[in-house]
Amino acid sequence: MKNWIVIGLLCLLPFATQAYTISGSVTGGSGVKIAAAVPVELDTFYVGIVIPFLNTYSITNVPAGNYIVAAFADANLNGEIDAGESVGWWGGDFPDIVVLNGNVSGINISLATADGGNFYGLLSYGGSLHGASFVRVFTNPGFSGNPVGGGLIFQNDTGNGVYTGLTTTQGTFYADAFLDMNGNLEPDTDEPYGIYGGTTPAPFVVTPTTTPTDIDIDLFDPVTPPVENLIIT
Repeated sequence: MKNWIVIGLLCLLPFATQAYTISGSVTGGSGVKIAAAVPVELDTFYVGIVIPFLNTYSITNVPAGNYIVAAFADANLNGEIDAGESVGWWGGDFPDIVVLNGNVSGINISLATADGGNFYGLLSYGGSLHGASFVRVFTNPGFSGNPVGGGLIFQNDTGNGVYTGLTTTQGTFYADAFLDMNGNLEPDTDEPYGIYGGTTPAPFVVTPTTTPTDIDIDLFDPVTPPVENLIIT
């Protein structure tokens, strides 16, 4: 007679999320090596330790989704990527997205020493759109070619907050930032965007002994609003 209560309670229970494994190898660098899978939404992360000598890793219990897979050699054992440590990601010079809807193997990563440095700044956005906050660093004011560094705000989709950046080389750089609403790791015309320096890109210098802390960027909505925000009458 009370079966309907049991059925009702079962309906309130969350369905189990299918989880998968990302595996591969990490070569280069020395010391304790860590591999991590980060959703393009930047809302959490999953970690695997690289097995010494075998140089292989497995990141388990990862839900389906789109991921950036990176690795680094944690020389000072602080759990963070620091200047001078060996880093790398799946995709080579620029991350490729790993689409996970089943177990994925062969995500092999080569580490290279980042001989650049760190930089910091504040992202500010006054609009209503949401997405992962990314900062890109280039060696030219035209923002052409692959980035040579970048930064992000973890677990924050508002475009507001302090970010930490890292460059892979030393020198003079230019930075832009965007809210990645569609998770493709690139700025699109319908996404909030901004440049360090405002309308004219401003240079800044990063070396192991020069760490800028004021690379602040304001994000602005596109001139033409996204279709999702248009009101059709």
